[in-house]
Amino acid sequence: DKLRSYVTQTWFSRGATTVAVTSAIGDEGKAFTAFGLASSLAQAGCRTLLVDFDLRSPSLHAYAGLPNQVGVCEALRGEADAIKTIQALPSGLCLMTAGRWSDEARKSAVGEKLNALLARVKEPFDCVVLHGHSLLTAAETVEMARRCEVVLVCALYRETRTPLLRSATERVA
Repeated sequence: DKLRSYVTQTWFSRGATTVAVTSAIGDEGKAFTAFGLASSLAQAGCRTLLVDFDLRSPSLHAYAGLPNQVGVCEALRGEADAIKTIQALPSGLCLMTAGRWSDEARKSAVGEKLNALLARVKEPFDCVVLHGHSLLTAAETVEMARRCEVVLVCALYRETRTPLLRSATERVA
């Protein structure tokens, strides 16, 4: 809730609607942070969509107790309508799972296909939280983060090295 308050007061009050949650390297708490932030936004009354854009190792479907069958990958490949892949959770939060990874999905996660996907899923929501893979290991996460107004980079206190954080933020900038 504290992170939600910060994001809404600092960024949403200025018109931002999309938040990327990522990290420099793996196992930094991205999924936990993204799910918690999106859940808090939904509980506060925002029409919120949480998108699992960690196409390589998705995990948000497990947090929600849902299968990871059709989602971002299928929408990027043109196999499914993005809006129809969104699932409403009992908490009021909506979730778009990552779907089934393929090299074709990775190649489609840039340029116009990515722009079209993000524009399509943003329409019916007040805010969209995108959970991405680590910035230093996945190019598609960098592309996704560059299209968001807010990028939250997760780091483990006294664990994550400053040069890694600097490199990650430079990739997005």
